[in-house]
Amino acid sequence: MWKSLSTIKDKNGKVVKSKEDIEKCWTDYANELYNYHIKTDPNILTTLKQDAPTSDIDRTPNITHSEVT
Repeated sequence: MWKSLSTIKDKNGKVVKSKEDIEKCWTDYANELYNYHIKTDPNILTTLKQDAPTSDIDRTPNITHSEVT
């Protein structure tokens, strides 16, 4: 099975040993990993809508009679 970590290094390279400090390091890491701002072009949705098919028929490939029989 997995062994628990008894020491890790924080983002500054300092060795951390206490359970509380290790948990804080992982919490800080997860927060930085998942809480980031994505810079996007505000016009992207307009561009995507213009390029999108207008109906389901446009998305359906043409199937020939010989493919079905």
